[in-house]
Amino acid sequence: MLVPPGVAKPFGNTTTLAVRRAARQPDCTASTRGISMVTLQKRVKVSIQQRALAGRPSGWLSRWADTLSDGGCLPGGERHSFVTRILESFPLKLRDAYGIAFGQPTNSRFIDFYPGQKLKIVGPVLQDESQTLETAVESTTADGAGGLRLEVRSSANLIGYEESRYSIAVRGDGDLSLTHDYTNLFRDAEMETLEGPSVTAVAFIPKRRYIRMIYLTRVAETGDHDVLLVVAATREELETRSEAIVRDPGKCKDSGSAEWCHQVPNNLSLNLYVTVALNGIEVDVAPGLPLGQFLRNGMSRRAGNVPPGLEVHRPFGDRLERVEFDQSSAAILSLPLMGGEVILVQSRYGE
Repeated sequence: MLVPPGVAKPFGNTTTLAVRRAARQPDCTASTRGISMVTLQKRVKVSIQQRALAGRPSGWLSRWADTLSDGGCLPGGERHSFVTRILESFPLKLRDAYGIAFGQPTNSRFIDFYPGQKLKIVGPVLQDESQTLETAVESTTADGAGGLRLEVRSSANLIGYEESRYSIAVRGDGDLSLTHDYTNLFRDAEMETLEGPSVTAVAFIPKRRYIRMIYLTRVAETGDHDVLLVVAATREELETRSEAIVRDPGKCKDSGSAEWCHQVPNNLSLNLYVTVALNGIEVDVAPGLPLGQFLRNGMSRRAGNVPPGLEVHRPFGDRLERVEFDQSSAAILSLPLMGGEVILVQSRYGE
């Protein structure tokens, strides 16, 4: 269990937050299952008992904040900070710390954009841009021992690839925005940093309050594995539109859906990350990745045990706090990485 600084007991805690109301000044007074809200003159006082988080489904906390925002009881630009303040108020089991706030159901085809994440886009650079991506790849297959062997090699038309990263933030009006961080061109075993993207430009991603990637196994019309972007102004609208697209992916091509459903170009790969610092080097990791898996991937197979001298610092409010843990227990390796952590390991570890 992860216990925030200043919290004396693991259970039975209550926190009270005061949040600004939106301009239309609705009455937000309500009470349900360990949560009470009282409308004041310009603010809403939200009291939350720790038991209100117990047994909630994956991603419930963010969806609740979205509902408050859509109803005018929380400014759209403060949804993410509201969720973070609640996470910092209560002791939570390590496996729940990320899931209750931002997780998706395990069988979900959806991945939502959240402030603080990074979007990495990778796309091929072609010698002849009039040719399709398929002409840049030559593949052959042959029977291998015990199965099928697939060999894939590039044609002369594929001369490299471009990688761009964008930071996801929330504007004052609540809409998400993408800020370009960098673009690197990899060609002839060399890397060149570009001033801006060309292949991986994000013009196809509209600015809205909610942005969701939907992965479709197959679309009947094309036979491809497609990724669609669905955007919306409210959480309810997002869910309704997502359900409609899953039922009928072809609806994304209708003229009436053009403003809120867009297909990701098939030659681009999109992935969401958060960043952590490992021994002073910034590393991109999947949101919610357990610390132990991160160490195994990045350093050594021997990272199944707590590495000697391990230090973990994570954001708390406007500062970093060191996570205190039992060095003889592997429990710390279950800590989900949410972005902004600073991890220190002895340099000889993993050699």
